[in-house]
Amino acid sequence: MLKSIYINNYNCLVDFKLELDKANLLLGSNGTGKSSVLSVLNNLTDFVNGRNKLEYLFPTHSKTRWLNSNTQSFELCFEENSDTYHYRLEIEHPVFGGSAKVKTESVFLNQNLLLRSKDNKAEYYTDNNTLAMTAGGMSDMSALQLGYSDVNAIKYAHFRTFFSNFEFVKIVPSAIEPITNPSFRFLTPDCSKFISWLRTKSLEKQDVYLELKQSFAQVFPDFVSFGFEQTGTEYVLRLYFSQNQESTPYTFYELSDGQKVLFVLYSLLAHLKDHAVTLFLDEPDNYITLRELQPLISIITDYCEESRLQVVLISHHPEIINSHSTFNSVLFKRGSTQNTQLIIDLATLSENLPLSEIMARGWENE
Repeated sequence: MLKSIYINNYNCLVDFKLELDKANLLLGSNGTGKSSVLSVLNNLTDFVNGRNKLEYLFPTHSKTRWLNSNTQSFELCFEENSDTYHYRLEIEHPVFGGSAKVKTESVFLNQNLLLRSKDNKAEYYTDNNTLAMTAGGMSDMSALQLGYSDVNAIKYAHFRTFFSNFEFVKIVPSAIEPITNPSFRFLTPDCSKFISWLRTKSLEKQDVYLELKQSFAQVFPDFVSFGFEQTGTEYVLRLYFSQNQESTPYTFYELSDGQKVLFVLYSLLAHLKDHAVTLFLDEPDNYITLRELQPLISIITDYCEESRLQVVLISHHPEIINSHSTFNSVLFKRGSTQNTQLIIDLATLSENLPLSEIMARGWENE
């Protein structure tokens, strides 16, 4: 589980630390740094997995403009059973021209070194803290991209999987493709490939179908079932609703935006709940009604409590804001220093008025 995040010199995040639990809620006005936290985590994931160049993920303009420093620092803390892993990355930006370079990168397990990269040289260590091998050419790439194999370096290999357990989601209903793409089986942040992802997951774990069917029956009036219908080499998702005592099929394209979002959210939660996944949901409530929100909040918190799933939710919705006590909730604000600050004691802040009302009036900044 991702336990904490440290960020320094990225947008409005200066000497910033965020502690996480299983079910987390990030609150605050626009421009206070909530999405910047998700952006850092997404970019670190792409960097570690070699999906993009360092200069594109952390360009010079991502530095804090009022901070006189060319070094960006990031640290992630993961906890698993009795083990604590720390991942640290420092990026050095040139003063005049050129591209950003890795200054230092390291992985620690319970204070024992697993990886250290510095001065264009990476050192890899075994589980008992013995140097196993070295490699060069790491100035603009993550040393974690090298998946070296050693029977005594099981912990290093295991740590490399942590960044594969992040799912970043900001649902765009109009972007969701109603037909599967056989060559695309992964979830994209906008959920454009959601149907392809769902079919892959459904084949892997068919018992989730019955659970989802029961959930959808409570969410969608007259819902009967859903399934995939083959058309050539592709598959179309069909949803069946009861009309005049008959089961009528609908394509995913025919659903309303709110129905699409609910279908995606319930499917994500059901399929990910048994995995050690951290699901980042950026404002999933934009298309959801008040009546539909409370059951969804309950499912998120229940799954996080009962399973291995971890959720980090960003929301501006009053209903979710006022449910802050059911989450590990943090309020982001920016004071006169321009740096993001965190308010953790939301119970005291909302002692006399609902928190959504306090935020609507801007009183959280007083």
